[in-house]
Amino acid sequence: MNRQLELIENRFAGGLASDLEVQQAETQLETTRAQAIDVGVARASSKRSGVLIGKLRHRSVSLLPLTAPPPPIPLGLPSDLLERRPDIAAAERSMASANAQIGVARLLIIRSSIWAPPEV
Repeated sequence: MNRQLELIENRFAGGLASDLEVQQAETQLETTRAQAIDVGVARASSKRSGVLIGKLRHRSVSLLPLTAPPPPIPLGLPSDLLERRPDIAAAERSMASANAQIGVARLLIIRSSIWAPPEV
């Protein structure tokens, strides 16, 4: 996400992106950071709850870090199962967001263009 913000800031510096796009990228980055903190807290809470009720042993539980790559996809798996994977759902939301940003950028280009009849 940080690279995406840097890219948009560089595009803004070159005049290829609007201030709105920079603000959207900053907002998206901060939202993602906040969500990562929430996920970490929820994971830790879940782990502690399991230990407290005796379902998990504290030392035997090791959760993968959030930066770990997703597990490999076995052949012959139905596509609806793949759509439920969190990493694929996140990629789908990211792509939808990028498509929405493209639509906003196109609208801004059209709105910023002046469509006036030529002077006679």
